[in-house]
Amino acid sequence: FQAEDGIRDVERSRGLGDVYKRQTLILKLALKIMDELRNEKVFLWVHLMDTHWPYNISLEGAQVCGFRDELQALKFQYRIPISFMNDSSIKVSSEDLKKLKCLYKMSIIQLSIQLKEFLYELADSNLMENAILIILSDHGESFGEHNVIGHPFFSLYNELLTIPLIVFHSDEDIHELIPLPSNESYLQPRDLAPTLLFIYGIKKVPSMLGKALQLKNNQKENLVELEQRVFSETASIDPFELKIRKNKFAISLISKEYKLIVNTITNKLELFNIKRDYNERCNLIYDEPYIAKELFKHIHRYLKMLEVRS
Repeated sequence: FQAEDGIRDVERSRGLGDVYKRQTLILKLALKIMDELRNEKVFLWVHLMDTHWPYNISLEGAQVCGFRDELQALKFQYRIPISFMNDSSIKVSSEDLKKLKCLYKMSIIQLSIQLKEFLYELADSNLMENAILIILSDHGESFGEHNVIGHPFFSLYNELLTIPLIVFHSDEDIHELIPLPSNESYLQPRDLAPTLLFIYGIKKVPSMLGKALQLKNNQKENLVELEQRVFSETASIDPFELKIRKNKFAISLISKEYKLIVNTITNKLELFNIKRDYNERCNLIYDEPYIAKELFKHIHRYLKMLEVRS
């Protein structure tokens, strides 16, 4: 939606170009398109950037966080040294960090209010009939954990990997369609697309990663087991050519209570027991080498699989 002519020139006064558009405009356009296509089979992707740095804050939200207006809040955010590269020397005062967290929280509150109104509009317009609506984030946010501010490409810690997932379905209890994760199993975003294709009887292409998480024949005893091993990946980006540097990457593997991070960008190898140490403070790489070795084997096999697919 951000490239649609109808909103291309809106709010250019914010000084953020065409990248960030207020969620009210995006959701309004989404409703318009859904209404026009209500009798067709449609997949619609709506990308909202208001909770992405720099956080889009209303006047009221800015004042709650101690700023005069939105512009002052915006200038403050650009003054904070966001972690684009691995720089452990980044220092932010506790007061500034508190204000930054406040702005982030207010952006989430504002988004929640807008999404609530959007859902009411969908229901009132009968646009949720025979529809599945998924609310998902692509990453979390760091506020000083592991010497990181923001969500830099070199970081694969839990504060960035753990994201919200909300699913609405018009007729059935969605739990009968998509199983929920437990303490020792995980649901990862790459499984959502194959799951939706499965629900609507569409065959996925062989190159698509992930698998459908479904009840076979709607029988609970045939529940497909959720992933017990979850991979996450990131890579360095050439700032001049905007290309991914495949030789500089990081990959993590979660397997039950353990998580291994292999990071060739920061040259770190880390092992955590995320059941006991969810915030990943205690690196066990030298204390439990056999577990690290076993997880590394799975990572090696996974990378080989990606090479074959590509």
